Amino acid sequence: MLIKGYGVSPGVIIAVALISIASLLYATSHIGPAAGSWAHGAGKVTDLAKPAYEAVVGSKTEQHQPTASKSGSHQTTEAKPVELGSTEGAPSFFGESEVAEVVPLCEPAHHASSEHIPALSGQYAATHNEVSSSSIGKDGRFFPLKFGSYPAINPNIIPHPETKGNFIIVAQQHKRPGDNQAWCAELVCEAEFKDGVLQCLVEPLNLIIGHTTSTKCEGKLAMLELNIGPHDARVFYGPDHPFIIYGSQSKEVCFGQWVQDFRLVTDWRYDFVPVQFFKERTDMLRPPPFHLVEKNYFLFWDDKGEMYAHHDVAPSRVFARLYADGSVGPDLAPQTRDHDEKCMSRYVAVERTLDHIHQATNSLALVLCSQSSSDCHKTPENTVIMEIFQQKTFIDGHAVYEPFVMLFESRAPFQMHGVSSKPLWINGRRENGFSGEWPPEQSEMVYVTSMNWKEHGKKYTGYLDDKVMLGFGIEDKATGGMDITARDLLRGMGYCSESGVW
Repeated sequence: MLIKGYGVSPGVIIAVALISIASLLYATSHIGPAAGSWAHGAGKVTDLAKPAYEAVVGSKTEQHQPTASKSGSHQTTEAKPVELGSTEGAPSFFGESEVAEVVPLCEPAHHASSEHIPALSGQYAATHNEVSSSSIGKDGRFFPLKFGSYPAINPNIIPHPETKGNFIIVAQQHKRPGDNQAWCAELVCEAEFKDGVLQCLVEPLNLIIGHTTSTKCEGKLAMLELNIGPHDARVFYGPDHPFIIYGSQSKEVCFGQWVQDFRLVTDWRYDFVPVQFFKERTDMLRPPPFHLVEKNYFLFWDDKGEMYAHHDVAPSRVFARLYADGSVGPDLAPQTRDHDEKCMSRYVAVERTLDHIHQATNSLALVLCSQSSSDCHKTPENTVIMEIFQQKTFIDGHAVYEPFVMLFESRAPFQMHGVSSKPLWINGRRENGFSGEWPPEQSEMVYVTSMNWKEHGKKYTGYLDDKVMLGFGIEDKATGGMDITARDLLRGMGYCSESGVW
């Protein structure tokens, strides 16, 4: 059937709309707002970057002025607009490449390359701390993940609750040419290592996560309302059981962050303990100002077991108590802001105006001693919260991510303890325009998404000699992982005080 007066079918109109969504999100995906008071990296943003950004979001980021909070909400402070590039308040997330996956671009996927990768010897050797697989990857390189016959990106790896040596893996289903670009799903399966690849025992299933809607996707973001399903999930253990956080349309903003008990969205047949909270998907609030697209919140627990949400790491930290209905307390970060920003600026240099720094992984509690040592005992004084954030640059049409480890104290007021003095380099990451796949002066885009303890039975807390399983996406096409001791992740750590605690 043709629409009268236009001579086109509804199917064509829908197809054009979906292509427009992809174009909109691609334009916003690799152009980040100013990082604010600190950033790391070098290079020149192309002249096309700023006009393309402003063409999509305007000269100012569109801010949501939140209405009345949820019933019983602990947050009532009024939000206010933030200028594009301002260091005031929380940053806008229009510039992240993950936003493009809300309605993924139609791009074929492949698994990580298994060809020989030379040792790091080029321009990055002096600027990065190279980390290597401790027991799995060939020659210390990362290992691929395989989700049966499905292409996938942005993986999560948690230890299997019953079977030693096996894992539960989750990742965003990637799109093939011709797939419905508006539909998103998270794949899940039990996995084991075979021939150096962490792969599903059987074909993966979709997580049971329903569609949400929003009335806040207006103007340039109106087409985001066509998105169906969860986006860019983080799966991780808390002190007792696993959780999932993912992006989807929100009642509070256009695209928000949702949390739920992970055991309730998959076929969990294991050590089921009673559900304490987040039995249903819960839309998480944040201290104002809200942003129309929220990204990458992570949860953390203090030394007393109280739960918090960490919303931003730049241009300034934002974090607050999180309650069972998704509401939050006031922003606690101002209590330590002077201390934290001095520490950050000591190790992460200001070099670019359009770099974007944002949270990447979930958090873990880390006891700063080796469990194998007889005098190692967990105390509030020697336990910190560990998280990985990333700094993104976008040069000549290609995004590059640099991961940094951040530590902060596990007791209020949660001031920073340290940050990587150099970004991590994943052994196997290719450099210098490999095979012409990206500009010759740049390296491969490796995006860290997941950080969980490797050992069976470990949940939120570990020690320096425990192994961590990192999960990461590669060039928005493939998945990779690495097992590494927590001690090696902290190599080259810059401490906020003169002497770090070990």
